[in-house]
Amino acid sequence: MVSNLDYGVTDKDIRELFTEFGGLKKAAVHYDKSGRSQGTADVVFTNRAAALKAISQYNGVPLDGRPMKIELVASPSSPIKNVAQRVGKRNPGGAGAGPAKGRGGKNPRQPKKEVTQEELDADLDAFVSKT
Repeated sequence: MVSNLDYGVTDKDIRELFTEFGGLKKAAVHYDKSGRSQGTADVVFTNRAAALKAISQYNGVPLDGRPMKIELVASPSSPIKNVAQRVGKRNPGGAGAGPAKGRGGKNPRQPKKEVTQEELDADLDAFVSKT
């Protein structure tokens, strides 16, 4: 993923710039619905080594006055998993078993206690009297 591109950079520019590192499967600037560049592009190499070399050579290097930001998003050796592979294992104690981290030990799935109008009024009066 290449970002911070000048809006005048084209697909041809991206292909020309990155083919020196090896074969490309894809080199495409992202455009919005009206055809304006979004300042980002996808560059997909045929191998990981070429991608890493391109990153080390061009990350931070200005193209048309703007320093390119180049990131490795995914590679054949670490493909993006489908949703079934990304889902975590079910909690053996059932949904909501045990305290939730960072919530003071409260179980976030328990229903909240209904508060009466009198309790709300008392809380508001207590707050106002402190300020």
